[in-house]
Amino acid sequence: MQRKGVRIRLRVWHLLACTVTTATIAAYLYTAVGGFYRESAARELSRKAGLIQQLCAMPLSQGDKETLQHVVAEAARVSGVRVTVVATDGSVVADSHEDPASMDNHASRPEIREALLGRQAYVTRRSQTLGTELAYVAVPVVTANGMAGVVRVSTEVAGVRGLESALVGRAAGGVMVVLVVAVAVLLWRSRD
Repeated sequence: MQRKGVRIRLRVWHLLACTVTTATIAAYLYTAVGGFYRESAARELSRKAGLIQQLCAMPLSQGDKETLQHVVAEAARVSGVRVTVVATDGSVVADSHEDPASMDNHASRPEIREALLGRQAYVTRRSQTLGTELAYVAVPVVTANGMAGVVRVSTEVAGVRGLESALVGRAAGGVMVVLVVAVAVLLWRSRD
């Protein structure tokens, strides 16, 4: 009788160890894959920002708002991101989704401030204009005449959040499978 009690306790500890190990692996994979996906999305957004910046440099430096608006609209359509061009004073001179004249000054936005200092910036925050969480990359537009402004591209973060939710669901499913198998083995072995 006492031997059977020891065996059951050992199997319960074995079940607990399997569960903790599986949960730890699932948490690690969730963090690693989610981080990799976010970094990959940031790199892709940065690449698009750099290409669009090159297209916008000449019309921005020449003050050609009509051509700039056309370039921004076409670049957004082709790349699948929102494009905003900001002058050095923070005023929006072109935007792919909104009328620039109706938009607030962007000088205080963190990614714009950083880009106006000559550095590329990546941030994730809630859009004041759209009210949704977006990932932003802002790059300075520097020409032979100096700083001409900033090109900012953005995309919704919902895709990243959706992937993270799917990972959590799969990890929880994996933990449940391990638990069911471990309990089945425990019950089968406890008949001995």
